[in-house]
Formats: sequence, C-alpha cells, structure tokens
Amino acid sequence: MDSSTSTQHNTRMQQTHDSQGQQRQEENNNGNHVTLDLRVSCNTFWKYEMKLPVNRDDYVEQNDNDIVNGGGGGADAGGSCLNDDNKKTRTFSRLERFLCDSMIAHIHEDLALNGQEELIEKLCEISSKFHVHGHTTRSLLYHQSNAPHADHGGCIYICTHC
Repeated sequence: MDSSTSTQHNTRMQQTHDSQGQQRQEENNNGNHVTLDLRVSCNTFWKYEMKLPVNRDDYVEQNDNDIVNGGGGGADAGGSCLNDDNKKTRTFSRLERFLCDSMIAHIHEDLALNGQEELIEKLCEISSKFHVHGHTTRSLLYHQSNAPHADHGGCIYICTHC
C-alpha cells in the first residue's frame, strides 16, 4: 500500500469512526433514557449530588399538559419556591417523587455508612419537604427549562426549604 492509498484508507476509517460516534450521540440524545444531574438545595445536605438514570417512557404521556410546576403563576413565577399542587400534573408528581425519593435514599445510605445517626434524624424530619419546582416533566427529561429559577446549567436542584 503506497502512502496516498494509506492516507485515503486512514481518512475513510476516521470518517467511519466519526460517523459512528455521531450516531451514538444522536441515539443518546433521542433515546428513551436520560441521566439527570441532581443536587440538593439545603444548608445541611448541600454536598449531596447524584446522577440518576431515568427512562423517559415512564413519564412522558402524549396528552399531558406541560405545566410549569411551582409558584402557581406559570413560568413567570419561576422565582418562587411555593408549590401549588393544583398546577402539578400527575406525571410530574410521579417523576418528582421518584427524583426526591432517590436522593433521600442516596443521602440516607451515605449517612448510615458513616454512622451519622443525628443527621439521619434530621433527614427524616425534612424529607417530606423535598420537591422540584420551576420545571415541567419535559424540561426535566429533555433538559429544557424556560424558568430562570430552575436553569442551573443542566443541574436539577431538589429544594428542601419550603
């Protein structure tokens, strides 16, 4: 194989590799699974974060209204931490509960492993307050939030203080 043939062969192999990488990226972007980057907004448990895989098919429903959750006033109320349960869709509530329960379990496991019983008690006291606001089901699952209060560079903060 001469040098020009070798160069053409290497170029074709690189193009094939690039094309396969792009195809895998598109599959990840368009697939049914997404990994959410969760953080806790709390003075006590601020250090906790986790990456949580979610199957979009479990939470996306065709006829579900995509209402911005929290604040009661839609997207303009994104700065408020007050949840208005009348504005939550059933699908969002299920997703929010899954995210919060997963984070609570993650924190509890770490505290138990490190023998921090007093903080486990604190976690149990405040865990009923864990919630996500300023998002819709689709904004969580497809990383698309229009609410300034909820846009943190792809991180989803679980609020614990309201």
